[in-house]
Amino acid sequence: FAGIRFLVAGILVTILAIIQKRKFKVEQKSVVAWLLLFALVNTALHYLFSYVGLGYLPSSRSTILDSMNGFFAIILSCIIFEDDKFSKFKALGCILGFSGILLINIEPGQNLILLNAMCGAFGGIITRIISKKMDMTVATSLSMTIGGTFLCVVSAIIGPAARWTITTESIIIMIGLILISA
Repeated sequence: FAGIRFLVAGILVTILAIIQKRKFKVEQKSVVAWLLLFALVNTALHYLFSYVGLGYLPSSRSTILDSMNGFFAIILSCIIFEDDKFSKFKALGCILGFSGILLINIEPGQNLILLNAMCGAFGGIITRIISKKMDMTVATSLSMTIGGTFLCVVSAIIGPAARWTITTESIIIMIGLILISA
């Protein structure tokens, strides 16, 4: 489901980038590595952990656990970027936030949602880095296309847990989600 969603959304954004005559040329080979890492972390692993984790936890708990993304982003940003300093207020906020979220979410399945949140935080860091190296519309389109393709391949290998029922309503929902992602 996520693979199809992001693959098609990535193709739509790629078409938009082509229409807007965005620059697809990558000038340094290191940018390709960043782009692949962006696709893997920000799309493929992020949504793999999210969708599998949702199978184990109610969506309300998953949403709360996913808010760890913000705390992870604060910590990672302070570690990776020199211009982002870790203050006592950031530390206190992170400690209180982590504690509250973990206290109400101690049960199986939470690790996948925490990995999802960590991928979201790393995705934000990679976005900050890659935005200085290439056009973000192009980076986003390629990230979603590559990540969506990865998810489709993994899904094809693993196979669905149940048979899909395709209805008019499900197609409309999928189109809506694709357009939201795009």
